[in-house]
Amino acid sequence: MTQILTGHGNFNQKLASFKLTDKEVCECGQIDDVKHLLLNCPLNEDIRINQLTLITGRII
Repeated sequence: MTQILTGHGNFNQKLASFKLTDKEVCECGQIDDVKHLLLNCPLNEDIRINQLTLITGRII
């Protein structure tokens, strides 16, 4: 949770800024950062929909 809130986690964009990896992109090909993980990554879409359904009580 802390990594998501601060943006200082195992995200390729952050790791690349410290030269710990040579790529800033996710496996889906988009820039890998917190916003991408939570809102945009197609690889996490099922999890995102499931969580939104649990939170809102409505099927999304």
